[in-house]
Amino acid sequence: MVRKNDTEGALVRREDSLTDFWSAPARSLFREFDELRRSVDRLFGGLGVLSGPLFESPVFDAGFGAVDIYETGEDVRISVELPGVEQKDVQISVTGDTLTISGERAAEEEKEEGRYHIRQSARGAFRRSFRLPAEVDADKAKAVMKNGVLKVTLPKTQVAKTRNIKVESA
Repeated sequence: MVRKNDTEGALVRREDSLTDFWSAPARSLFREFDELRRSVDRLFGGLGVLSGPLFESPVFDAGFGAVDIYETGEDVRISVELPGVEQKDVQISVTGDTLTISGERAAEEEKEEGRYHIRQSARGAFRRSFRLPAEVDADKAKAVMKNGVLKVTLPKTQVAKTRNIKVESA
């Protein structure tokens, strides 16, 4: 809320504020963009056609938390923040070089009184795919969920593992 002086010097309330931008219609619009991106992604078989900073922003991943992907010599590690999501509501799959995490955040009961001034928490289904930086052995993958953080460890295949080669003199 911003206050400004009117012609008589009194303060008046101005209703336009940046928080109005995140009203229900705006959030709905971003969800529509997210669904459009997912549909196009499915159409092109998850080839990463829509990638880059714009499509990797939180706006296009409504309901999906921050992600870290880390590679060591032995494995690929993914950490995803999923507050409010229960372990039983998360699915993980690996197809080729793509890891997909999907699930659902339970809907909150509707409030009978009052109104939200800001509501940024997303509810409902989510899905996100990541291209893995190395070939992994999906059969040996492990996933653990603790305190709203999902940690996935994917061991690299023998082909993808880093090997040091000793240099000998001739």
